[in-house]
Amino acid sequence: MRRGMTLAVTAWWLGCGAVPQASRDPVLDVELRFPVSHDLPTAGHTITIRDGTGAVVAQPSTGTGGRVTLRVPAGRYEAQVNVELTVDAARTATGHAVAHTLAGTTGVLAVQGDTTAVLTPVAPPLGGLVFKQVYWSGSPGLNGAHYFHDQFVELHNNATHPITLDGLCLADVFGVSGDINGVEDPSPYQSDPAFVYVENIWCFPAHDPPQQVAPGQSILVVQDGANHQPDSPLDFSGASYEAFNQRADERDVDWPTVENLTRVSFSGGYDWLWTVFGPGLILFDVPDPAALESVITPDGFWEVVKVPSPAVLEAVEALMDANSGRFKRIPASQDASFIHVGGTYTLESVVRRVAATIHGRPIYQDTQDSAADFLVQSPPTQPF
Repeated sequence: MRRGMTLAVTAWWLGCGAVPQASRDPVLDVELRFPVSHDLPTAGHTITIRDGTGAVVAQPSTGTGGRVTLRVPAGRYEAQVNVELTVDAARTATGHAVAHTLAGTTGVLAVQGDTTAVLTPVAPPLGGLVFKQVYWSGSPGLNGAHYFHDQFVELHNNATHPITLDGLCLADVFGVSGDINGVEDPSPYQSDPAFVYVENIWCFPAHDPPQQVAPGQSILVVQDGANHQPDSPLDFSGASYEAFNQRADERDVDWPTVENLTRVSFSGGYDWLWTVFGPGLILFDVPDPAALESVITPDGFWEVVKVPSPAVLEAVEALMDANSGRFKRIPASQDASFIHVGGTYTLESVVRRVAATIHGRPIYQDTQDSAADFLVQSPPTQPF
């Protein structure tokens, strides 16, 4: 028989040697349940039981099924838990390498008879939006006719919480991807890590209520919301957003089944075409993107917009090839390296590695290092 444990007045563990009054006290049964974002064993955690005065009356450890069961005199009680995770433990439990604490309480329980309660600790928000898949290289097309209208980026909520999409902006970064013609120079803004210098800005429109991306949900943003077959195997008629570029000559088609991004700054042709040699892309959040400062490039040819580096939420740097590192455009604080594919019009995309699978949900690796975080694949995965 287990040794009994006196709580505050006459509270005893179930199964203990009985004092007659204690044996008639109500049973308090508390079950520990972790949020779905955490894959943790529920046994072996200390549960603190406090009475109505706030005094600790017991600190049992959870057993099989994450339960503690004890007898307490009728009254008011509260069960609390704190679980601290190191970086390594958090990586294993959530896929996010961020040390944090889960804390929770049942709230006040009025125990008059046998009482059951669930204790679910709350974790801080972890993760954010990531570029899950990016495709820029283009398709060989029919009979070798190069095709680039099927470019896309798949934006994924890698977080433990919903994220509001309205007002966030996508942009492609100024500068060439490599020494394409043997005469190119790197971006003149490489020495300014305080800003990311971008050419074109497209933002997610406002909705009422605001559009939220659920944890594990993806948003597909495409150049053209069309069915690109047979020039490409990709069909984007069911995409989330397209970059429709309204022009007087109507050269860009507004595909009716796909919602439009809001054009804020654009210096391209009739489509938001990324360089097929490898773009730099960012996702950012500022109060008024139209108010961002712009500058004229040293050669006097381009007007580019300065996005403050702290406003950047996600970035991916793609360059022409493995030898093009000196052409890096995005500050290392946002992306430590770069990724590349095998060439142009190769039907290759880059897809983010899976860091962990938590309760069946993939959590994608996000170390702010494109070379480490992405894999090259062909053909691209049709997101929807």
